[in-house]
Amino acid sequence: MLGAICGDFVGSVYEFNPTKDPAFPMAIPGSIWTDDSALTVAVAEAIMERPDAPDFERHLVAMVRAHPWAGYGPAFRAWALRDEREQQDSWGNGSAMRVSAIAWLAPGMADVATLARASALPSHSHQHGIRGALATAVMGRAFLEGASPQEARSLIECLYGYDLSRVPDDIRPGYSFKVSCRRSVPEAMCCVLAASSWEEAVRLAVSLGGDADTQGAIAGGIAAARFGEDSIPPALADKVKETLPDTFIDALARFDVARSQVSLSRSDWGRLERWHEADFAEHPADESGAKALAALQAMQDALAPSRSAPNAGALGVSAPRKVSAWLSKVLDRRG
Repeated sequence: MLGAICGDFVGSVYEFNPTKDPAFPMAIPGSIWTDDSALTVAVAEAIMERPDAPDFERHLVAMVRAHPWAGYGPAFRAWALRDEREQQDSWGNGSAMRVSAIAWLAPGMADVATLARASALPSHSHQHGIRGALATAVMGRAFLEGASPQEARSLIECLYGYDLSRVPDDIRPGYSFKVSCRRSVPEAMCCVLAASSWEEAVRLAVSLGGDADTQGAIAGGIAAARFGEDSIPPALADKVKETLPDTFIDALARFDVARSQVSLSRSDWGRLERWHEADFAEHPADESGAKALAALQAMQDALAPSRSAPNAGALGVSAPRKVSAWLSKVLDRRG
């Protein structure tokens, strides 16, 4: 969680003053925590209050009302401030920026998916919004369970259809401000995969020149899972904490206690495949639900030769790229 908050803080001054230089000054005057941090805390609070049935909507709404000027998107803020609300179908990256705590607090990988989906639904129920939340939380948990960068990449490409083959230097020249999950989440992930430290991951993500605070939060949260929260530069972490409200500091302390009680040993990643199969069946969009099941079955068939390892079926290290592309097209149609 601290990784996402620090990434948000670092990127905040570059959101509307973009940089393409990874050597940009970090934590300069004017750097602040924003809505990315506030809603990250809200999601964590919901899980810590009721691990088995978090009330994400109540906590998201309460956070906006407690900190109404934290930089939320206008539509999301209006939704949260209404007394009577309906589920919103946003496809924006707000669903992904707030899920980092889920990777640390869920009992297992399938539980990560369940919680990520539930956290997105109140405001980001569009398929792309849900997919962004799922992929971000699942990649974080994969790293926490000891996945290599190649394993994490293959898992995300196979299940969510994101193209993670790119490197930041290739993305950066033509990239600009993007708020959709499908145009910002995979780019942040590519930065984490290319990095050798938490700081480098955030520098790469912010220097893409896009939605800098949100991509900093997404990359920072995943990078903390990959490299450890201790990899966040201590001086930066201390500076960020000095700016946080007491309620956020309290939430971080309770988060540290809660996460210490979760086993991060490699869980049964096959359950994650089965979770997605059930999710496709339960939430079809016209005929594409059946096509999604067919795509998932094709992916599973392609991975069958490596099923001798406990989690190899979900890793898909050698899965054909055409399966990933097929699944991506199916999910696009569902959206």
